[in-house]
Amino acid sequence: MGVRIRKMQTRDREALDRMMHELWLIHAIKCRYISKSYVEAADAYREMRKKNKEILVAEAEGKAVGYAYLTVKRAESFFRFKRYLYLDEIFVDTAYRRGGVGLLLLREVKSIARKKGLPILARIYPFSKGMLGLSAKEGGEMLHSTFIFPK
Repeated sequence: MGVRIRKMQTRDREALDRMMHELWLIHAIKCRYISKSYVEAADAYREMRKKNKEILVAEAEGKAVGYAYLTVKRAESFFRFKRYLYLDEIFVDTAYRRGGVGLLLLREVKSIARKKGLPILARIYPFSKGMLGLSAKEGGEMLHSTFIFPK
């Protein structure tokens, strides 16, 4: 299976909306603090048009089978860097998982960050075991954990 990574195009909207919905539905099911209304509002094309945002698409067999959602952000003052590339989402269609698609997406994100001279920060939920393992394997370091204490 040949997979190529490219920037999102308007023709990807339907596939990306479906994948974004699936990703956020998983989050809403596994994390009681994530609103299901957010899942319904996911809109890839709207996100693509926002300033400092970029969506990469993994394409196989002529269709979008995964994506990575990136944002350049200003760092908090306590960091040793002023800006960073935020890897907000990375997702691979179920039929294409465990085939290296996530690895290709992550490596392209790393390449973009290198070209921009930026570190990468990513939010990874504890239930995302595959992404946790892939991030560690690719040289990522755990920065912190976020806890929620219910009311």
